[in-house]
Amino acid sequence: MKILLLEDEGEKAQDIISLFQKIKIQYKQVHSSDDAKQELKKTKYEIVIVDLKVPKQNAKGNQDIKNGVSFIQYIFESLTFFNRPRAVIVLTEYVGDVRGKLNIFPVAIIEYSRVDRNWRKCLEKRINYYQELAYDVVIITAVDVEFNAFRENDKNVWKENKNILDFVYYESRQSNCKGETIKIALVKQRQKGLVSAVDTTNKVIQYLHPKTVIMSGICAGQKKLVNIGDIIISIKAWDYGSGSIEPEEKENDKFSLIPEPDFTWIGKKMETLLTSYSQKKSLINELIEKDNKLMELQSELAILNPSIRVGDMASGAAVIKSEYFVKQFIREKNKKFLGIDMETYGMYYAMVHNQDEIPFFSVKTVSDYGDEEKNKKFQKFCAGLSTQLVLYYLNHDYRQEKII
Repeated sequence: MKILLLEDEGEKAQDIISLFQKIKIQYKQVHSSDDAKQELKKTKYEIVIVDLKVPKQNAKGNQDIKNGVSFIQYIFESLTFFNRPRAVIVLTEYVGDVRGKLNIFPVAIIEYSRVDRNWRKCLEKRINYYQELAYDVVIITAVDVEFNAFRENDKNVWKENKNILDFVYYESRQSNCKGETIKIALVKQRQKGLVSAVDTTNKVIQYLHPKTVIMSGICAGQKKLVNIGDIIISIKAWDYGSGSIEPEEKENDKFSLIPEPDFTWIGKKMETLLTSYSQKKSLINELIEKDNKLMELQSELAILNPSIRVGDMASGAAVIKSEYFVKQFIREKNKKFLGIDMETYGMYYAMVHNQDEIPFFSVKTVSDYGDEEKNKKFQKFCAGLSTQLVLYYLNHDYRQEKII
């Protein structure tokens, strides 16, 4: 977590900085409201702490409360690009003078005093609260079999968290191969589909402030290009239902879907990293061998030689049980797609339109072909296999810094 401190008074600044050092928080101090604006354009800070009575342009300028208030208005009302912070804390001696002006903004107000040291406890509690609501990785699932594949995995102990109203999720901590601890949140959508995927992803970004977002689960696959049990890492996703529906010439009772696909992409660095998984021929067997239940299911279901694939995921609003539909309305628009699901494009759409540029990707294992033989026979194995690949990524390749 990084904090930007807008404070020009030396003694007070040192008092605040000593607290940062005590709780081991990264920070940067600026001395004027203009410097603070410039800093937000360059760097992402989770929290901004504002002293109201500061200069506008430089450390030797005239101090005025209106400069601090104007900076807060800039954070919440400006339409120009900058890295908007998660939270704003006003730490000031002039609470009575400005409370009415600040109450219209979602800021925390702490009264500073040189005599009463209670402000330090208040500030520390507030920072700790924001830290507790920040996660390294959030994993999004759509249905119970995907969600339970993580919760029932014995490598992680999941604890239900109800800190956020109307948004229940589970959290866990995992140590990676470097001995670093990764804080993880596990979320299940309220329902299947693209709309719920967009809504859930936006809530994840708003409430949990992740450094990486991963979708994990099961999908249908394009027959003859993939096999049951193949893991698909989605480099691109698109909505196969986007476009226009138009009548065919001379026959008004027939129609055609004219596609206008909006492809979303995970980014070059993440693509390069995840593509390397498909080149590790022994990796998928290693994943299965890490989970005795998967080994038993693979033998029981006679799933032979699954592989890791990277490619396109076609997403849509409906469960598909028609080979004709797949051929006529999906394959004809993109012959090289590998998988079909109801959520990946929705998650990708929300992520690419998020200004924080958080790394993201989707891992789904083929459990059917979206045809008339569609059933749930392979779902538990496939959801578990996707889970193992996500855990492998977290253990070996997850980075605290952004990969975009």
